[in-house]
Parts: sequence; C-alpha cells; structure tokens
Amino acid sequence: MTSVDVVMPVRNGAAFIAESLDSILAQTLPPARIIVSDDGSTDATAEIVKSYTARDPRVEFLPSAGHGVSSARNRGIIRSTAEFIAFCDADDLWTP
Repeated sequence: MTSVDVVMPVRNGAAFIAESLDSILAQTLPPARIIVSDDGSTDATAEIVKSYTARDPRVEFLPSAGHGVSSARNRGIIRSTAEFIAFCDADDLWTP
C-alpha cells in the first residue's frame, strides 16, 4: 500500500491549525504521519498540536527556534519515511 507523510510548516498558526489537521485526518487515504514543523511560534500553536499528538500517534511535533518556512519544511522532509510527501500549510484545508 502507498504511504504518504504530510509535512506542515507553521509559525503562529493557532487560529487555523486544528481545522487543518482535522481535514488531513479525515482523508479517505489517511496519512502515515503528519509532521508539524513549528518555526518558533509564540502563540498557542504548540499546545494545540500537542493535544493532537497525545491522541493520535500519526501526528508528530517538531519545534524549532525560527529559521524560516523553508527550514521548517526541510526539517519535516528529513523526518519523513513515507513513499510520498504531501505538503499542507497550517492555514489550508483539504477536502475529503
């Protein structure tokens, strides 16, 4: 079976990230993992993502001090082990 990891770079995405994560988790082909690469958020992003990691082992949180979106995306790519990688920004939604 095909495996897909989702890489989600984020910085201060607390207003949108829960809805975005829910839309990914609702896919008909569920991802192997959702790798949320936090680029130094100062809002409640970390707490929201950690609430997902506590209830779904597919969600992984990668915090960093803030080196830019490219760095955050690349850190997520490095952590991926799936056959394919999909990208989703923290303020985007996927339809089922």
